[in-house]
Amino acid sequence: MLHQCRICGYAGFDREDVVRHIAQDHLSDLYEAEEIEVEAPDVQAASVLKCGYTGEWIGPPQLHSTAQRILEVHRERFAHLPLETYKAKLETCHDAESIEAWRQASRKQVRYRLKDQPEAAPRNRREAEEHVRIEVAPRQIRSGVRAIVPAPVAETLADPILRQGFLQARGRETQYPRTLMDALRPAFRHMRMKLFKHGDQTTYVTAVPPDPLDPAQAAEPVRKILDVLRAHPGAHRKDLCLGLGLDLANAEACQEALTHLRWLIEKGHVIELFSGALILPGS
Repeated sequence: MLHQCRICGYAGFDREDVVRHIAQDHLSDLYEAEEIEVEAPDVQAASVLKCGYTGEWIGPPQLHSTAQRILEVHRERFAHLPLETYKAKLETCHDAESIEAWRQASRKQVRYRLKDQPEAAPRNRREAEEHVRIEVAPRQIRSGVRAIVPAPVAETLADPILRQGFLQARGRETQYPRTLMDALRPAFRHMRMKLFKHGDQTTYVTAVPPDPLDPAQAAEPVRKILDVLRAHPGAHRKDLCLGLGLDLANAEACQEALTHLRWLIEKGHVIELFSGALILPGS
């Protein structure tokens, strides 16, 4: 059974993982964070811990709040690392300057206030996440045997089986997007679009059905355009004018040829690719 976040599409086999995702990654959807200044902690400390990755002060080792802070920092910023690996990077500082730096840094704290209840008492991060876990997450999770996950979200999935499956599927689709094309073909047909292949068998889609025109049945100016494009498939408009023997400085003569070309494109007798290249149907 898959459990999925209704907000962004994040999914996992472990429901608790999706609950954690909502509580952490969507906290800002519900809460406004504000920084406040409080009194420096009145604690006798012989040493303090510092994050070896960010240089952030964590706190004295003997405090229970320090152990909680270690878990919070790991969860918020370094969840991709094993907890013990993160703990091994903590630095223990014994000098008075470091202890005073921790005291001053501790004066600045972040509190979270509900956006739809600004008059309610602010919460710390742990309290805000707990509120989201209990009150919000159960309403924002759907469960089932199938889930559609946006590609940017799929890259962040915690479940290794789902993430590996996504990476493999993306690799296959990048090489040959057969699944994508199988999904798009009915949609294109419903929109009355036409698909055709050209050159290296690349599939193109067009609103104008390709309709080959026999040059023998065309007027002289049109026949000349078809002859040039048959001899020079992939030519652009400038190349076409040169192939017709026109002087590019002669705007009137070029405009007349391009008028015939536009008619041919509108009727599907000539296909103009997104790159500007001109080809004949079936060529």
